[in-house]
Amino acid sequence: MPKYRKLPVEVEAIEWTGNNEAELIEFTRDYFRAVPADEQRAIPRAPGITAEVYDALHATWVGVKTGQHVVRGVKGEFYPIDPAVLAETYEPAEAADGARYDRDPEAIAWARRKVERSVDMAEQGSREARLDDEQRERWRFAAWFMRREFLGSGEGCVITAFDERLPEWTRRIEAAQQPGGDAR
Repeated sequence: MPKYRKLPVEVEAIEWTGNNEAELIEFTRDYFRAVPADEQRAIPRAPGITAEVYDALHATWVGVKTGQHVVRGVKGEFYPIDPAVLAETYEPAEAADGARYDRDPEAIAWARRKVERSVDMAEQGSREARLDDEQRERWRFAAWFMRREFLGSGEGCVITAFDERLPEWTRRIEAAQQPGGDAR
């Protein structure tokens, strides 16, 4: 019988404590809800369910028990996982990848400046009169993509994208900066 090994991927997870509904609603982008006590009693086949999370991959709501973690999977889907299974299947990302220089304030400031310069260049490209509409749209997309993926809400900056050991991101950013370039 063929055997398979799980690929090393990073996922995000938040524990449902029974008191952090707002945090999980934000994390799942409104795909989470606490189940009121009267509804909990009406679900005899699933004792202990105190919340639900929407699994978009399977188009269904999945019950979550207090103490379980809600995981954002590799395709953006959400699902509950028992703490013991989480511990057997995953390790904290900090332990897996060693130094977490993305928390270094100097490195974050350096990366933010680099992203902001790249976004400025892309926005300038989107206003170039000599370019056709498709080329200007590619520049607009590059600016939007970099702002969304690397600057986020303005509270941080994902500097791993600028790590020279990750040539794919470097290639995509450089391609977006070229006239007529495409970050896709």
